[in-house]
Formats: sequence, C-alpha cells, structure tokens
Amino acid sequence: MAVFISNDRRSDAESALNAAHTGLVMIETLATFNEGREETRNIHVGINSGNVIIGAIGAKLRRRDYTVISDSVNIAARLESAAEHDTVLISENSYDLIEDETEAQVLGPIEVKGKSEPITAYQVVLSVVGLCSRNAEGRQPARRKKRLPAN
Repeated sequence: MAVFISNDRRSDAESALNAAHTGLVMIETLATFNEGREETRNIHVGINSGNVIIGAIGAKLRRRDYTVISDSVNIAARLESAAEHDTVLISENSYDLIEDETEAQVLGPIEVKGKSEPITAYQVVLSVVGLCSRNAEGRQPARRKKRLPAN
C-alpha cells in the first residue's frame, strides 16, 4: 500500500494524479521486468481519494503497525481486487479530482464487498505527463497532458 498525503483540495488533486501516474509507471516497469521471462508477474492497482486515520495501530506491548485505516482505504483495496492484471482502477472520488489531467475509461458501477451500493470505477489509460499509457489493446504512444498550475 502506498499513501499520498495532502492537506487541501489542490493537494488532493496532485496526490490523486501522482498515485495514478505511479500506478502506470509500476505497470510499465513490471512489463519491462517481465520481458523474456518464462514466469511473469502481474500487479493490480486500486486508487481512492478520501479521509484516512493515520497512526500506530496495535497493542503497546505487542506488535504495533504504522498504518492507515478508513472506508477510503477499504474502497482502494476493493478496486485493487477488482482490477484486471496490469491495470489501474480509480474511484469516482479520484476521477473527479483528476479528470482534466488524465484519460480514463469508465467501467461503470461495480459491486464491492462491504458496500451496499455499487461504486463507479475508471481505468486509467494515460497519466498526467504522458510518460506511459496502456489500454485494452496494449501500449500506446506517449502523449503529454496539461499539468496542474504551479503554486
């Protein structure tokens, strides 16, 4: 699990964008690693934006883990589980933050464990800086998307 921390709406958008880009870079890096190998590895990436609780969880005298917990974390985990091999799925919360800086295909509502209502998921196909991209047909040529304005 990776956590991209922010403290305001602008930072939320940057964090979501960085998470989506990082997911695509991880997939491209793994594809390079897998080239020419008999046994290949696959990853699934799930991203959600929202509030979390951060801290050391566990008994004081026993094992304590520094972690994040919340419904937002659970949704990200469910999206990861729902993702096909080597894809990045993002929630509607994340998509709303980065829709102008990335390209994504809507997958529609998907049922996820622990939620009474289905959630809308999007598959990211192009990152903000266009360093890597993927779609159902495979790799696409890199393209540059507009960046978020500087502070």
